[in-house]
Amino acid sequence: MLTLEEMLDFCRGRLGVNVELKAEMNEAAARETGARVGALLARRADPDVYVSSFWWAALESARSAAPSVRRAFLFSDAPERSALFSSARALGLWALHPNRAYLTEELVRDAHREGLRVNVWTVDDEAQIRLFAGWGVDGIMSDYPERIPKT
Repeated sequence: MLTLEEMLDFCRGRLGVNVELKAEMNEAAARETGARVGALLARRADPDVYVSSFWWAALESARSAAPSVRRAFLFSDAPERSALFSSARALGLWALHPNRAYLTEELVRDAHREGLRVNVWTVDDEAQIRLFAGWGVDGIMSDYPERIPKT
């Protein structure tokens, strides 16, 4: 099994990498993971790597450890829009990563107005891929990357 650094070495200059920060129902672990990964990414200074998480604590710690590393918030519900954008601004987020079930054209439009990218997950259905691309999402995560239109 490769370490995170070995995988990042392999990908460097070839493709962008989304490092998802995970923690098992433990905010302290989320903070520690965010800080450790953020510090590693700051040392590497790879502009094609960013972090994402469901855990605000992980994103906050990543920001503290590595302010230059881009951060994205993952979500699988429909957060209240003004609170979502207010929190995104406060944390200096780069992107939102909604689950496909909660993506709306209005969310894409409003996120772009706020200066945020929108990368939706996990979209495998070709009709949904076309729909979301038509809405102007910035990225589509899929188990079938060959189905994603290239820009």
